[in-house]
Amino acid sequence: MSGTRRSPGPAVAASRLRSRLASYRVHAGLTQKDVAKTLDWSDSKLHRIENGPGRIQTSDLHAMLTLYGITDEDERQAMISLGRASRQPAPSTRYGQRLDPKFVEFLDYEAFADRYFNYQTKLVPGVIQIAGYADAIATNLRFMPDEDEAAAVVDARNERAQYLTGPNGPTAEFIIDEGALHRAIGGESMAWDYKYEVMNRLFEHLNRLNTRGNTIRTGQSASEGLNPDLSIQIVPFEVGAYAALRGPFVALEFDDPNDESLVYLENPDKQDIIRDPLITAQYRTIFDDLQARIPGPDHTAEILEYIRSEFKARHDAFPVRTPSIG
Repeated sequence: MSGTRRSPGPAVAASRLRSRLASYRVHAGLTQKDVAKTLDWSDSKLHRIENGPGRIQTSDLHAMLTLYGITDEDERQAMISLGRASRQPAPSTRYGQRLDPKFVEFLDYEAFADRYFNYQTKLVPGVIQIAGYADAIATNLRFMPDEDEAAAVVDARNERAQYLTGPNGPTAEFIIDEGALHRAIGGESMAWDYKYEVMNRLFEHLNRLNTRGNTIRTGQSASEGLNPDLSIQIVPFEVGAYAALRGPFVALEFDDPNDESLVYLENPDKQDIIRDPLITAQYRTIFDDLQARIPGPDHTAEILEYIRSEFKARHDAFPVRTPSIG
């Protein structure tokens, strides 16, 4: 993990709080009904506190900790701090109703993850895209694009990129299928030369962000302002069929052992967050196995250069028509 990590965000704090409260209750030998009856609460109130999305007030938290026999003042204060953090506005609230609720929930966890694993099949991951490429995706991947939603997607991408690729970002590992990098994206209504320039800039950007690969290759530390623990690897076509090819995913892990790892799945019509530890472990195994089979991040620059060199030849061999405007 690079740099100094921030305090847990509201989503992570709420998750820690729920987990610890449930653990305290079980250790005290109490059921949810026991607690609700003793504190003169409804059963549904305690269920919301332990399972979400209910927020717990400081007075209620004090009552629960006393009932559970938590007398250590440092431990109580740590729980109070988590309670306060859980009630703070989430980073994603600024996007209102413009983004899918599951994606918004994922953003609240992503912003405070300690380890980040991203695999993509068809596109360069959003947080390491550039302007031009990102705009084209936000406006062209929907049959009837919503300008407000597209703007929110780009805004979220820019903000996410700041904390994931910046100097205090988490350990971040990206794996991109080679097919995603052969797809020239950017300015879909513009002439080919413009799209070619967008892809050139994108490849330069990826090379710059691949700090771990650059350190292995050159022995030089990451440039100031960049996450030194970020790597980008490419799956060559020669790998053939492999498990992850089924679809893109992002896995998040946290340093606190009480925090649940999670996996985010994004498809054109549906997003999902998986917390089942058996399933999240399977996705990490898929990621790790693939990572061990493909060229390391120190080979990414040469693979990108090879793909870039093919663009002009492909354009000449397979000409496409520029969409008409208006």
